[in-house]
Amino acid sequence: MVLARRIGSTKAILPVVAVAVTVLGLIGGYEALFPEAPYPIPITDFGRDLLGARAAQLDINPYQTVGELAALVPDSEISADAAELWVAHSPLSIALARLWLAVTGPDSAEDIAEFVQGISLVLLLGGVWLFGSRTWSSWHGLLLASATAMTIGFRSDAFWIQGASLLVLGLVTFNFLERRGHRNVAMVLLGVMVAWRPWLTPVAVVLPGSKSGFKDGAQVALTATAATLLVLPWIGGWHSLSAWLFEALPANVDYYSVHGSNLSLTGQVFPTAVATVLYVAVVALLPSMRRRWPTESWHLLGAVVILTFTPLVWPQYWLALTGVLLWLAKARSLIWVVLLLLLMAWPFTEHSGITGRLTSYLAVALLIVTLFAKSIPGVNDQAPPLQKSPLETEG
Repeated sequence: MVLARRIGSTKAILPVVAVAVTVLGLIGGYEALFPEAPYPIPITDFGRDLLGARAAQLDINPYQTVGELAALVPDSEISADAAELWVAHSPLSIALARLWLAVTGPDSAEDIAEFVQGISLVLLLGGVWLFGSRTWSSWHGLLLASATAMTIGFRSDAFWIQGASLLVLGLVTFNFLERRGHRNVAMVLLGVMVAWRPWLTPVAVVLPGSKSGFKDGAQVALTATAATLLVLPWIGGWHSLSAWLFEALPANVDYYSVHGSNLSLTGQVFPTAVATVLYVAVVALLPSMRRRWPTESWHLLGAVVILTFTPLVWPQYWLALTGVLLWLAKARSLIWVVLLLLLMAWPFTEHSGITGRLTSYLAVALLIVTLFAKSIPGVNDQAPPLQKSPLETEG
């Protein structure tokens, strides 16, 4: 009787909580998707890719600082505040930006990219709402979607045009293909995504549907390498690849390792070289480590490795791993996941780097607890049997 009353009270208060969180989420989502002019940041992530792409068009090494490239590329119009930043995204990123320039033209390339980014964010929220509605109720779906819109990763992805929401959609497609028996095609897609955003690498060795993490890792690595080699002619060839690996990438990690928005624990505690070696070692051990956990928890293990050991961890990484959080909501507790999302909410994290890191560390700690706990108490103790969610990322 007491339990029934508690459940009834929870159901009665849920609509109120959902509406309150939704109001805040709409405020954050609106501000992120429709920022005030002029653009409140010196250069977007995609803007750096576009600058590198324009340099490649002129046969200039794209992997230099923004200030150096601005002096070499005509009509760059780059803010002096961005001069020390590096163009350091993968060769595939620069090649895709060059293709984007060819399709849209230089004058509207970033504006159109911002619009596409907004569409992908809306699709992400719609998918989260649909998942919650089909699993529990429309109020639960509203609560999940609005809490997602409140996260600093959502705002970061919209403001900086980082493509994390596109990664979610790509991972959804990967999951769909794998579940339909098209695993080879799915692995190629994952390899291309890793070539685009290398920080996704741990995903490849903790796929719940795999028999060998080492084999999967090798297949994805070969695909990512092939994709990188194929685009080299459009970014400056071997010289640019060398500049990315041995100049731009290390310099970018050094520059951002102590940045206030870097949520990485190892990147903040250890020197860059040590943090990088530790990350590589942990990823190499992942195929063996995963055997200690049930198959369905492997992608959660991969998320923990990404969010803890990657030398640079940005808020949009949390957004890209939305599928893992939705799986956790279904497998453990909805309230548990809403708490994780609210820990990463913009009202708490955007004003202080220290606050952002502390909330991220606490959220990762909660994820780690779920790896060792058989069940997490919450309102979803009567959850339906564990199944793969529509947005499960397998990573």
